[in-house]
This record gives sequence, structure tokens and C-alpha cells, in this order.
Amino acid sequence: MLLHSWRLISKIFRKHVLPLTAPTDIVIQIAGMDPLRDEGIGYADALEAVGVIVKRDIYPGIPHGFTLFPTLPASDLALKRAAEGIPWLLSDST
Repeated sequence: MLLHSWRLISKIFRKHVLPLTAPTDIVIQIAGMDPLRDEGIGYADALEAVGVIVKRDIYPGIPHGFTLFPTLPASDLALKRAAEGIPWLLSDST
């Protein structure tokens, strides 16, 4: 059942999300053990292919929702990089 759900989400993702482009540059954070990791990487690749500047961070061996666990070192790093991404996105030098 769970595998079927992932396949369905992946199919929906490919049909409705990948054809879109981001209105501006984008910061994407991907958990390495997330069931949708490959879709996140594919989304970043697709955006880059149409000229969007993508700042991507991949956290190997980390599950989906890891920022909810403050004891994980990757959690602090992800929140720090997300915060750093805001001025980068708002600046004219992206």
C-alpha cells in the first residue's frame, strides 16, 4: 500500500509539478532517506534545465521531517541554510 502511494505521488508529481517553473530562483532541501528524495532531485534538475538558479542541499541518511528533531545535527544545519537562503532569494545577485 505504501509503495503504491509513493508511485501515485510520483506520477502526480511528474504530471503536475515538473512542467512548472519557479517564479524566481529557489532553495531546495532534500532529505537523503525521504521516500520522495528522487522527486526532489528531479524537480531541482528540471528547474535548472529551464534556467532557474537552484541552491540545493541534500542531507544523506536523514529522514523526511528531520528538522522536527532538534537533536539531529543536520536539523540545525538545515534550518541555518534555510535562513541563509532567504536573503539570497531576496537579493539581486542571485
